[in-house]
Amino acid sequence: MKQKYFKLLCVLFCLSNSMMGQNNAIDLAGTNNYVSLPNTYSLNNSGFTIEFDFYMHSLQNYNGGVSATTNTGLPQPIDFYVDSTGKAKYVFGDGVNYEIIDLITLNAGQWYHIAIVLGQDEISVYIDGGYISSFFPNNFGLIPEYGIGNVRIGDRMDGVTNANAKFDNVRIWSVARTNTEIANNFNTCLTGNEAGLEVYYTFESISGNTVIDLATANGSQDGNIVGTFSTASGAGCSQSINNTALPTTNYTTQVYTGDNKTLATLQVTGTDIKWYDAFTSGNILAPSTILNDNSIYYASQTIGGIESNRLPIRVKRISDNQQYLCDVTNPTVADLSSTPSNDATAQWFSVSTNGTPLTTTDVLNNQDYYIQQITTPSITNLGNGFSVPCGIAIQPDGKILIADFLNNSIKRMNADGTGVVTLNSSFNKPQGVAVQSDGKIIVADTYNNSIKRMNADGTNVVVLGSGFARPQGIAIQADGKIVIADNENNAIKRMNNDGTGIVTLGTGFMLPYDVAIQSDGKIIVSDYGNSRIKRMNEDGTNIVTLSTALSSPIGVDVQADGKIIVTNLGTNEIRRMNSDGTGIETLASGLNGPFGVTVQPDGKIVFSDSNNNLIKRITEATITNRVPVVVKNLTATISNVNGVSTCGAEDGTATLIPTAGVPVYAYQWSDNGTAAARNDLKAITYTGTIQYLNGCIATATITIDDAPFTSPTVTSPVVYNQNDTAVPLTATSGSDDLLWYTSATGGIGDNNAPTPSTSTVGSTSYFVSSTSIYGCESERTEIVVQVGPLQPANYLTFKGDNDYIELTHFEKPNVFTIEAWVKTNYDYNNTIISWSKNSNDTSHTKLRVDDGDVDFYIYDYVNDINNTISSSISINTNWHHIAVVKNANATNNLEIYIDGVLGVTGTANINITSDNLFIGGRSYNNLTPSELYGGGLDELRIWNIARTVTEINASKDCELIGNESGLLAYYKFNQGNDSADNTTVTTLLNEVSGGSNGTLQNFTLSGSLSNWLAGSAVASGITCASLSNTNFNNSEDFLIYPNPSSGIFNLHLKQAATIEVFDLLGNKILEQKVDTPTTSFDVSKNAKGIYILKVTGKNGNTTFKRIIKE
Repeated sequence: MKQKYFKLLCVLFCLSNSMMGQNNAIDLAGTNNYVSLPNTYSLNNSGFTIEFDFYMHSLQNYNGGVSATTNTGLPQPIDFYVDSTGKAKYVFGDGVNYEIIDLITLNAGQWYHIAIVLGQDEISVYIDGGYISSFFPNNFGLIPEYGIGNVRIGDRMDGVTNANAKFDNVRIWSVARTNTEIANNFNTCLTGNEAGLEVYYTFESISGNTVIDLATANGSQDGNIVGTFSTASGAGCSQSINNTALPTTNYTTQVYTGDNKTLATLQVTGTDIKWYDAFTSGNILAPSTILNDNSIYYASQTIGGIESNRLPIRVKRISDNQQYLCDVTNPTVADLSSTPSNDATAQWFSVSTNGTPLTTTDVLNNQDYYIQQITTPSITNLGNGFSVPCGIAIQPDGKILIADFLNNSIKRMNADGTGVVTLNSSFNKPQGVAVQSDGKIIVADTYNNSIKRMNADGTNVVVLGSGFARPQGIAIQADGKIVIADNENNAIKRMNNDGTGIVTLGTGFMLPYDVAIQSDGKIIVSDYGNSRIKRMNEDGTNIVTLSTALSSPIGVDVQADGKIIVTNLGTNEIRRMNSDGTGIETLASGLNGPFGVTVQPDGKIVFSDSNNNLIKRITEATITNRVPVVVKNLTATISNVNGVSTCGAEDGTATLIPTAGVPVYAYQWSDNGTAAARNDLKAITYTGTIQYLNGCIATATITIDDAPFTSPTVTSPVVYNQNDTAVPLTATSGSDDLLWYTSATGGIGDNNAPTPSTSTVGSTSYFVSSTSIYGCESERTEIVVQVGPLQPANYLTFKGDNDYIELTHFEKPNVFTIEAWVKTNYDYNNTIISWSKNSNDTSHTKLRVDDGDVDFYIYDYVNDINNTISSSISINTNWHHIAVVKNANATNNLEIYIDGVLGVTGTANINITSDNLFIGGRSYNNLTPSELYGGGLDELRIWNIARTVTEINASKDCELIGNESGLLAYYKFNQGNDSADNTTVTTLLNEVSGGSNGTLQNFTLSGSLSNWLAGSAVASGITCASLSNTNFNNSEDFLIYPNPSSGIFNLHLKQAATIEVFDLLGNKILEQKVDTPTTSFDVSKNAKGIYILKVTGKNGNTTFKRIIKE
């Protein structure tokens, strides 16, 4: 229980910083007592304002105010005093002549504010903010000198006059202030950094006989006290409630590049922006001040003569202005460098606003890129070894002080939590800690009921003040006074920095635990017992409650933007609210006894999680501004490349090109040339090197071509079948000779063309170049020799000019069926088969394709009958099945079917006999056949019966046996090898025993035209006899669509089945089992053409269907 009690007490502490008003005056009652300003200081001759608070103990002949006179006391230019009647007088002179202006009567024993203003040749006097009188020196011929110095307070430098008076709040400005500015601010405390303020004496800080000047704009103008003096209660001043808004920015942390950026480049918006090196006091910085990495600068704005408080801006040098990559191949974002803040991450963009961050693998170009840094929110632990840590403070160097409660010590660690050391362990459960402006440390030694001070290194501990009961939080004001949360006295107290002058501020507190100071000087109090955050003026008046939505608040501190941080013990959270108490938000939760809190210079929030014995830090998510970086990859490229003009010449050209805009130190070629541009190069390979001024070395290589020389032209590929007889390769060249190689580079050329081997299936590359008498050689040209395996042919192709087949004659029957698969060239009068006479009788019959139309043509010379029956269904250059059926009827006795579909029915009277029978042409009277067929032909069948459409469709997609009833002639065309040398295969075989064979006439029988080929519409080896006629091509058991298709076919089945797909060579290309009524299969990877679909049902029945892949 005792330890828990200690922890509960410890949770009552915090610290902050503050500023407040003053109430001391200097009393110069006596003879020859005065304050002189440095003789180097003089009033501004283009305009000035002198202000001071003046209190006369009694009236006398001369009660001096402020003057600037000659050594003999003549005004040059001014003297203000009050005579024995109380009449205030203002004297203006040039050191010889002067004018005295009577003002108003002043009373002894009363404070007055005097203001004397020079502006545009007019002198004006204001008393207590009210206008009194004006005077125009030029009207009296007075032209004073301003640069003589001799500015005094209390006499006029004549050794006789003096002042029986007190002075307070002396202010001298280098500008003529307006009546409004004087009236609104004469009784308001200043900060010392107001625009135009050159001298500011509050008489709060007197060191010996030196009055400290609190103005920051004109260097130190400390005053010197002559004679005896004393300090007394002064006119005082009201703490300034600075209602001037801070300047604005979107980025409280801003990144920059390079070493030449200034304050002027920072993104801050406001009126009359001024920059400082400290939050209060400090030095004014010129906009041209060079930024220093990891620094904080402070910006104010002035509106209506009132300067705002200061906005801190943290800066981080994140990159150089330019990033030069040295000859990087395919540079990416990963090649860029950046130096973000320790807890931040750099992001690169290709655009200045919006856009998406680049990834490390994004390829870079030579252009401007943009970089920003982001900080992700986090809560991290700092340091270790604490036992119920309480109060926290930040030293000027950023190090963190901790009141380590149960260790009875004050400890210190670096800003990142490393290097924890004990400064002093002589305390009794200390809970509060703060830092004075001189670096000394103030400690609330809570269980000794005292406030103590020690040096920054922990030595020389002294006690300050007395009368405290469990003091807790401490804050140090700008003037050095100390504000204490006197916990068990239920009071907020203040004392001088030496422990004297203890006063109580405000009332109504219950167990207050911490104090902090807003930028306007008001005091924030964590009123623990009342569960409130309160605020009061610096003198303890005007107490208001900012928030009641808290539970046992402990520590408080104020951020740079004025927001208030609170450790809320009752909910174990860190909370934040606006400066007026609105907008409460939770920054951290799930803690265990949070109490002390402070803000680091970079804005991070440090707090003590006491019951967890931890110091923690909150880093909030931030995004900085985005700044440009010039990114260039320093490379060497070669342009203006030209080969030599003639073989062996040295006039090739090339120019080394550096990356644009980057200084070059030297150029170097592999032949020791040093010029960037060359015109003396040989036909060889060169390496060019560019050495940049920054030390980067980049190289490029170029080959200078020989004289323009044309490579040979060839025909490629050269195709053979296995074991074909090959001939030497050929090439055409305009040069003197050819050289043959077996590799693309290297090797020794041969003048003799090679004869390729055809013994092995595969592809072999040969190379050939042209050469000249000068020894120049062209690029090599490749010839590919392809040796393919012998593949059985299954149809015959006709070239259509002189090749045809002559059959042993047999007369066509009166009733017949002629079938054939054709793939025509779509020409006029393509005769498939014909019967004709061998005499002057030109009678003949023929089946032909005429420009896509399928005709059966009859010409009866004797009976003068000329009859053409044409199908209404045309064909194209794909494979198509044609069937002509002649029955015994007298009329409508001839039918033509295209792909199993009736195309026409007509009447044919054939009363002629024939002598000749041709395939692929027609002839009579022993003439050379004409009307020759061009294209592929397969499965030619001649029947002496009239076949039905069912019979035709049942067998058109498969091969016959040859013994089918009614079959007179059957030509499969399954002879020779595909595209091979088939010069010995000149007889077309009739598969019907004893039938008529044909003789091939004028066929080339090699290559891919006029030769035996593979790829017919009917697959070899699939015979109709092997199929069940009732199942073959039966569409009732399944439906396939679309057909033709580009590759994907849909199939509807009535039962489970196995599907197989074959090409026309009988190769199986697909097999799959189907258990669902609907399926699909894909042959899109296979070549266009005709395929056979085989469907085998679970009952063993098989169905074939021809499918076309487009």
